Amino acid sequence: MYAVNHGKHVGLVIDAADLAMALSALADPLREEEYVEIGWGDLRYYQAEKKNLAMSLSALFLPTAAVLHVSAFRGPPELYFSDLEVIALRVEQADYPALLSHVVDSFSRGEEGDPILTGPGLYGKSWFYRAEGAFHACNTCNTWMARGLAKTGYPIFRRTITSSGLLKQLRGNAPDLCFQVTEPG
Repeated sequence: MYAVNHGKHVGLVIDAADLAMALSALADPLREEEYVEIGWGDLRYYQAEKKNLAMSLSALFLPTAAVLHVSAFRGPPELYFSDLEVIALRVEQADYPALLSHVVDSFSRGEEGDPILTGPGLYGKSWFYRAEGAFHACNTCNTWMARGLAKTGYPIFRRTITSSGLLKQLRGNAPDLCFQVTEPG
């Protein structure tokens, strides 16, 4: 399991096979993949090709619909995200299902129970799916990730809002619970 520093956002990397097994509707698109990076955020802002100040303010100050970005890939995360900081996270095997449930439960479902695809993703083999919850200044992508890690017993403040706050906590847990695979880009 890994954290990827995208600047204002930290993505979570887990095994693709684990997500495919827990959410069978994703089994086919993830069949050939080794990992998935998942991010949670504002539906309109996250998917926009061109972002603007009005979108940013709306996302921060009004509760807005959320989306998950799912990016599938093969090979080591530190090579796939070679220009970004990648931090390996250690979670006890017995606690990992709680994190996986957090991820799976974040997908909104359609009438058939399948995740709701909202469009193509940002890079590589990736997609956006409608997510549970509302995005706002006190419930960000980094809060989503901190809550997931906290469910495993990982020592992290679950109301972490910023990427810098999240990353400071992750780096502070080194070397026992995480280690930096690549330096900040």
